[in-house]
Amino acid sequence: MTKLVDALRDKYDVKCLGDVSWFLGMRIKVDVKTGTTSIDQYQFAKEVLRRFEMENCKPAHLPLNSGIFLVRGDEDDLLSDHVPYRAAVGALLYLSRVSRPDLAFAVNQVAAHANKPKVFHWTAVKQILRYTAGTTDMALIYRRQEDATPVELFSDADWANNTEDKKSISGVLVKVHGNAVSWITRRQTVVAKSSTAAEFIAASIGIEEARWVRMLMQTLMDKPLPAIQAHIDNQSTIAQIVNGGAPTLKRPSTACFSI
Repeated sequence: MTKLVDALRDKYDVKCLGDVSWFLGMRIKVDVKTGTTSIDQYQFAKEVLRRFEMENCKPAHLPLNSGIFLVRGDEDDLLSDHVPYRAAVGALLYLSRVSRPDLAFAVNQVAAHANKPKVFHWTAVKQILRYTAGTTDMALIYRRQEDATPVELFSDADWANNTEDKKSISGVLVKVHGNAVSWITRRQTVVAKSSTAAEFIAASIGIEEARWVRMLMQTLMDKPLPAIQAHIDNQSTIAQIVNGGAPTLKRPSTACFSI
């Protein structure tokens, strides 16, 4: 770290302010004894709750109830323009993208309806806020794990659970030495004709993200890294990637391969 700071000072006018504790709304805690660093957005989450008058709400156990997929709904049920729907979704997007992967799917659902939100969409936003109220101190914990895989990818997809357009949702998590550094929840742009196709699309999104992370790590560390380990839980997708075949199996199981 000292060498990095000295190199920056040689090229730029920089000031060393000591150990960081806050950065762009993130609270950063370093525990030298346990070798851990935690990142949370406690203060920002509190401000969001105050802004939308939810600081005294009853906390929810889940950001979105299981099995719920938000649809467009009836035009007669349009939300009033005076309701700060887009502002609330924007604040939640920042939370979910910086330190709260547990919010990613639910926020992706409500963000998809920012154009013409209905009353029940606002109810879903308020549930996410209620869940946030009960989890303001939730943090990402980063541990030193030198024996862990340098770059790992986990990808998954639902299949045609959206009753309106049948487009699937991709879920991606990228880890560096066992620590989460990137996560994506994204609605697929095409209609997958099978669960295998949906998983393939999710895997391709994940591989693209993991390759970027790996290249960044190689640049920072100035040394090559081993192949990315990808984890997929669909046997047909795994078979097509590894062997070019697609065997029919009754029960999918998680597998791992290198890229």
